[in-house]
Amino acid sequence: MRRPLLRITAIAGAAAIALGLAGCGDVNAGSGALDKLHAIVDGWDETLDVDESATNTLPWTGQASATVIVTSETSDDRLAEMTETLGAFLEEEDGGTAHWSYLDLQVGAFRFGVDEDADERGLRIVAVEALRSDDRVVGGFVQSADDVIVQPDDTATDRPPRRAIGEADGTMRAIVTNDVPLTEAYDLVRSIAALVPDLDDSAVVAETEDGTSAVSDSDSIVGGTARSVAPTTSLALATAVGSAAPVSDVIATSDSLDIRLESTRDVGSVRDLFESRAIDLGIDLTVNGGVVSDDGTAYPEVLGVAQALDGVDGVESVRVSGSEISVTLPDATPLTATINTLLTQADIDVVTLVTLSAGDPSSPGFEVSGVPGDLVRQGQMISAGQDVDVLSRLSVWDDITRFDVDAEPDLESLRSLFTTFRPLLVEGSTVQVSADRTNGFSNDLDFVVADDIDIELPPNAGDEVTALAALVASAWATAD
Repeated sequence: MRRPLLRITAIAGAAAIALGLAGCGDVNAGSGALDKLHAIVDGWDETLDVDESATNTLPWTGQASATVIVTSETSDDRLAEMTETLGAFLEEEDGGTAHWSYLDLQVGAFRFGVDEDADERGLRIVAVEALRSDDRVVGGFVQSADDVIVQPDDTATDRPPRRAIGEADGTMRAIVTNDVPLTEAYDLVRSIAALVPDLDDSAVVAETEDGTSAVSDSDSIVGGTARSVAPTTSLALATAVGSAAPVSDVIATSDSLDIRLESTRDVGSVRDLFESRAIDLGIDLTVNGGVVSDDGTAYPEVLGVAQALDGVDGVESVRVSGSEISVTLPDATPLTATINTLLTQADIDVVTLVTLSAGDPSSPGFEVSGVPGDLVRQGQMISAGQDVDVLSRLSVWDDITRFDVDAEPDLESLRSLFTTFRPLLVEGSTVQVSADRTNGFSNDLDFVVADDIDIELPPNAGDEVTALAALVASAWATAD
């Protein structure tokens, strides 16, 4: 008879603990922290939006982060007031049940991290004011949590360099107009960083508005937040290269120089120039030209083959690694010219793999890989697929051909598909047919090319897979 009484007592005790904890804060601590923030910033006339995130890890514990976005017309004085208000908010939140990962304030295209320390907040505001008041600067980050400018419609408008350089967290980045020389841009951002003592040991980054060129006093092109020596040597070498060949963009750091030339044909002479001038200077060079780039492992003969594509209209990019070439096209329009150019090169036999790909949503995308001897047949497959309505993407690699088709293909559309492609498929090779299912996954079927095909259904195949298999078998058998 005492057992029920004990159970009631335990429940009462748990309720008492819950009530006690509830008095310590919001049970959904992360969401609750954002609610408190909104109670402040939603009352500001200048507030456009809040880009936010919260996790409620456990009852009464969680994390929150946010960027408060205010109109670009906000005055410096008003921005300082907002910063103080948010700083005081963070001070009140310190030690609470929610941990603030970061709280940033963004005004126009300028973003900075709000600090709990009043003196540090004041210094950051001075730096932001200096960036905003300089006509050469169109955006920037001062010790921000990340380097993405978020607009009220959630679209990212920051234009990072073509090859990522530096980070915003704990550092400073300035985005300058395209006509500002990199040497001038670096001096500008370094001088503004001097206003914030906490940035003395941090690298700074200046980049052009179009995102193609950048300079930093960090050691390394990707990442690197620790300050090193000024990039004077790499910038001087970039100037020397620019006097020898047309340059499209430059990434310069304390110990590296990454240059893209307007023409791939100038790559060899620029490398020779660099080697003659950069002896014992400690600068690593990466140079590419036009649409062609290599990872440093390219065979010279293969690079020569790839460079021939620099003059082919429509080729978007060419990457070379070892003896392999990867070509990106917008669609099938430049396909014939691309294949013909490759096959007429004297050293094409040195190439072991060619990959051609395109993903224009307005026409069937494709990705085909194979030895150069397969290019003609693969090109015929790509061209043939452009007129097959049911086909959304064609993929070919090794001895496998994959057809991605509409979600609900019918017999006639599949028959048209196979009528087009059967003459181009190698007997004994594998065909994959993939159709999207209504639940977001896909039905994938495989069979070996032969007069009579055998489709092995996957275990526990549902009605959709079974029906698709029957359609594929019938379409193959009746294809002209």
